[in-house]
Amino acid sequence: MPPLNRIERSEERLVSLWERSVTTLGIHTVHVLLDRAIWQTAQRHPDITLIQHDDSGLSFDALEESYATRPQEEIVAAFDDLCAEMLLLLARLLGPGMAQRLSADRAVQDVPTRTSASRPCGMSFANP
Repeated sequence: MPPLNRIERSEERLVSLWERSVTTLGIHTVHVLLDRAIWQTAQRHPDITLIQHDDSGLSFDALEESYATRPQEEIVAAFDDLCAEMLLLLARLLGPGMAQRLSADRAVQDVPTRTSASRPCGMSFANP
């Protein structure tokens, strides 16, 4: 089996966070949270709205097609921002400790905190 590229790893991280969140909160709540996270992320990465989700899970087909000619760094940044938005919402809803447990297999363990909606997308949310 060939090694996963950065985009596939990013997709897997989001799917893992999705699955853990569904187990904890239920599918309907996670749909609402992901819709909100996608909307927030789309302010910086408009194509992220091409991610589709339903009760059977997540689909990246339309997004992959759209991002086919873009640099991997741009795509990974969009996924990183989306995961950060999801974690931020989970931290607000459940508290930082539970959000970190839901993200236990992610490379970045710090739950983001935001003091301002206008924080540049390249800055860390962990230590405002």
